[in-house]
Amino acid sequence: MVWTNQLNEFIVRAYYRVTDLERNPSGYRHRLHDAFITRFPELSHVPEQNVVNQYRVIVNNNRVALPTRQQIFQEVSLELGLESSNYRTSQRSNTSTLPVRHSMNPVVRRSLVTGDVDPIYNKALTAFQVAFTDYAEILPDARPKIPKLKFTSATTNIIAAVDRILTDRLASEITATEVHSLIYVAAATVIRLHNQHLRANNRGMRRRTLPFWVFRLNKRVEKLRKEIGRVTQALLGNPSPRVHRCVANIIGNYHLSNDMPIEEILEVLKQKLAVCSNRIRRYQKSFQRRTDNTLFFQNQRGFYKNLTSSDRESNLNLDQAEDFWRSVWSESSRCNLEAAWLPHLMRSCEALPEMTMPDVTEVDVKAVLDKAGNWKAPGVDKIHNFWLKRFKSTHRILANQFNQMIADPDLVPPFFTKGITFLIPKRQGVSCPSKCRPITCLPTIYKVFTSVLCAKISKHLDVHKLIAEEQK
Repeated sequence: MVWTNQLNEFIVRAYYRVTDLERNPSGYRHRLHDAFITRFPELSHVPEQNVVNQYRVIVNNNRVALPTRQQIFQEVSLELGLESSNYRTSQRSNTSTLPVRHSMNPVVRRSLVTGDVDPIYNKALTAFQVAFTDYAEILPDARPKIPKLKFTSATTNIIAAVDRILTDRLASEITATEVHSLIYVAAATVIRLHNQHLRANNRGMRRRTLPFWVFRLNKRVEKLRKEIGRVTQALLGNPSPRVHRCVANIIGNYHLSNDMPIEEILEVLKQKLAVCSNRIRRYQKSFQRRTDNTLFFQNQRGFYKNLTSSDRESNLNLDQAEDFWRSVWSESSRCNLEAAWLPHLMRSCEALPEMTMPDVTEVDVKAVLDKAGNWKAPGVDKIHNFWLKRFKSTHRILANQFNQMIADPDLVPPFFTKGITFLIPKRQGVSCPSKCRPITCLPTIYKVFTSVLCAKISKHLDVHKLIAEEQK
């Protein structure tokens, strides 16, 4: 049997009717099946369970588009409201009391309007409330790191459900810090719904974990070398009872003949050592090949960087590095205000209009995020660009926050300008802080803010041709 659009739309309409817009869902299965076979008597052979399952398929797989479901919901709502009004009018003379419907939760009402019976939303709402309790009141730099999301078939629906929750939480008078907290909580909710775990806030270098076979084979190689040493001592004529006891154990462990000469026993052990060493080299090549393939799939830039550069270790002292960069960053820049070319430049710019900062719009925020990499390293906020992209309900709020920050810079939260600096040695064995390249990771929202400002300023400079082509 093929479920056509006509059948699917009727099932949705009948479901809203028999459940009174989902306010009385008890015992709806039999009523839904009766309504179906009454409308399509030629399909009376379809079991009740199939009809009920088809409604779930329609909702979960979006067999009937969301706008169509909304329209059907509104039509059934008007239909039931008219019938209820007629019923009350006819009964007003016979009774002095009228049934009063209980007011519904706004979240439940909104889910009814959208026509969604989505268990993912309810699960996401519960997880969001738990994450909000866990992380909302924690300082941004003290929150755990959010790992990279592992996509599944349910990822799109989960993110959409969490974005709907954010829509209910975000308000026009919300502060930038509160917006950041809600975005972090929403990202943590999605991670938890994917059965992933937030990583502890440990800024130390992570030790590279080795596979188990490395320890197993290295232990075996070490054992063989010890046994070769014992047999060599016996071959040299060492009369120690311990040496003779070790040789006897070797013969028994490897099931060798008691009459086998010492030279042959030594050769057997050397061959076993050669086999084990070759196995280690073969395993290492295979392991490195799989590691490179994974890195190429996840981070091509990092893969090619590893091909052209070796590991760079440094003997850098942390206190020296802090003192050096503090002396660099704490000093204000010095400019030569008496330069001869400055008056000429100022006279040439007198006729140009002064730039007026236009309002930041939702379109500006979206344009900046479209160019940003999904999983670029975040700052102390722990939020990747991916979450700002996918939580579209935050774009309008972020635009409003940016406008307020431009009007009043004091509204910029302190952690927005706080970054994490990594010192990358320029060559092997560097111990001087000046020989390191500083890479600072700033909060993602702050980088979006500055990118929006940069786009506005660049547009003004391009319109008035204030930058030469060589400087772009």
